[in-house]
Amino acid sequence: MKRCVIISAYFPPVGGIGVQRVSKLVKYLPAGGWHPVVITTPRHALRMPQDPSMLRDLPDSLEIHRPFYYDSRKIIPGDIAKLYAPVEKRI
Repeated sequence: MKRCVIISAYFPPVGGIGVQRVSKLVKYLPAGGWHPVVITTPRHALRMPQDPSMLRDLPDSLEIHRPFYYDSRKIIPGDIAKLYAPVEKRI
């Protein structure tokens, strides 16, 4: 079985319309002889509604990797974050 890497910022259990396209692609790839490996953001990184029911549609053999993601906007208050933004862009 061939392997493919799918990189997506929005992936279940995050809900929304943009998630459905990626989740259905991952669901049907094994039928075509592909083993998908998904790289996505951690669950806490997105401020979107969660829909855990979408995980039930995915195959059990699916590899999902959620690497560390540092979001300074959640730690630093609004006015200070605006001052920090130009520095963050240079990093």
